[in-house]
Amino acid sequence: MDSGAERKFAELLDSKNIKWVKNTKQFFNYRDLSGKMRKYYPDFYLPDYDYWVEIKGLFYQNEND
Repeated sequence: MDSGAERKFAELLDSKNIKWVKNTKQFFNYRDLSGKMRKYYPDFYLPDYDYWVEIKGLFYQNEND
């Protein structure tokens, strides 16, 4: 995992029996504010939902945050 937040998210998915894949290859092209083409690599893929997930580096102390 690239961060503690990603690890916590993976643990949450595991606790809910949700299949996940840590993304290392799939990217999406986008144009930044200066007009330059860039690649965006989301953190996780949930194959049963065909859903990509990006985790930001924030870690919350309380379960309900």
